[in-house]
Formats: sequence, structure tokens, C-alpha cells
Amino acid sequence: MFKFLYKPSKLLLTKTDRNINQCVQRNFLWNQTINFNCADSGEEEKVLRKKTPRICKITLIHPNKTLSVTTLEEAEKLANRRNFQLVFVANSSKSGRKVYQLKDSLMLNEPINNVEEIVEIEQKIKATKLFTIKHSIMNHDLDVKIKNINKILKKNFKAKIFFNHPNGPQEETLDYIKKKIEGVISEMQEKKGTTILLFLPALNNKNISSDDSNNNNVFQKQKHQ
Repeated sequence: MFKFLYKPSKLLLTKTDRNINQCVQRNFLWNQTINFNCADSGEEEKVLRKKTPRICKITLIHPNKTLSVTTLEEAEKLANRRNFQLVFVANSSKSGRKVYQLKDSLMLNEPINNVEEIVEIEQKIKATKLFTIKHSIMNHDLDVKIKNINKILKKNFKAKIFFNHPNGPQEETLDYIKKKIEGVISEMQEKKGTTILLFLPALNNKNISSDDSNNNNVFQKQKHQ
């Protein structure tokens, strides 16, 4: 009788031990799988980060002598779109960016002087402030907004204006805006009933070379109406 009871109890203990061992093994393998997955995901992230190319910026001199910071690819597209030549000017030691200029056929032989001065002026220009002007704006409100835009430009900020005209272009209002804003138009484009204007700060006497006899100065004084 004792032998009969002993053998089943031994069998039960054996099965229990086996179940425990199996559970431990399953948990161990599951934890290993999670760790492997975490390691794989970390390696994938590292690979993705390595594949992300670094976008190099350049300083671009426009035909109207204004400056902008853009990519070489965008500058090439702009040159092809407007039928200009994109000419490498120099490497800037201050900003670390290469300097390029957009030139037409008449400007190809024109020398570029004072590259470091160009970059120094460009570095003084701050971030871009956004403004929206609706087609239904009253004359008084328009003058107030233009006054605020001019204040921003005098503080060396760029001003990007979105002029909404869903019922068609309003040339008279647009001409008034361009005439009254004391800045240099760097970009102008129209998209779905909205004219987008980007104004850069006007160059003052301190930013211009003092040698008035030099006809090849990079910057010329902007005259405001």
C-alpha cells in the first residue's frame, strides 16, 4: 500500500517539476526574444540615422543684390527657372557656408568684392516674421499693418506677407503694399488666390562700401519712394 502511494506521489512531483522547468524555459526564451527585438530596433534606428544626409546651406546673392540662405539644390532650380547662371564666389570663413551668386549673361564678367562683408551683412538679418493681409482690409488698417512691417524690417527681421485675394488679383492694393514697405523684395509668388511676398531689410549706409568711386560694389543703396 505504501509503495502504491509513494509511486503516484513521485510521479506527481515529477510532473510538477517538469511544468515548472518548462515555464522557466518559456519565460527565459520570451525575455531573450524581447531583448533581441530591442537590440534589433536600436540597430535599425542607428542605420536610419546614418542614412539621413546632411543638408548643406549656402549664401546666395540674388541679381538685385539681396541675400538669402538656401540649399545648393534649390539655388540650381531657381537659376534654371529664371535663366540665370549660378556662379561660385568664395568660401566664407565666418559663416562656414559657400557663397554663390545668380548672374545673367551681362554680369558674368563682373567681379565680386568684399565677400566677407556680404556674409557679415547676411548674418545680421534675423528670423522671418509672418503677416497676413486680407483683400477686405480697410485703408487705415492696411497702413497700420504696413507700419508694423516696416518696424520689423528696421530691426533686421525678414517679413513674409500673405496677401489673400480669392476673387482675383488686386493689382492696385498690391502695388501700394510694395511701394509703402521699406524693404527689398526677395521673393514673390502666387498660389491659389494668395500672393506671397518676402521682404528683406533695406541696406543702409553702414552696410555699403564707403568707396563711392568703385562701380563694382556688391551692394548699392536702396532708394525708397
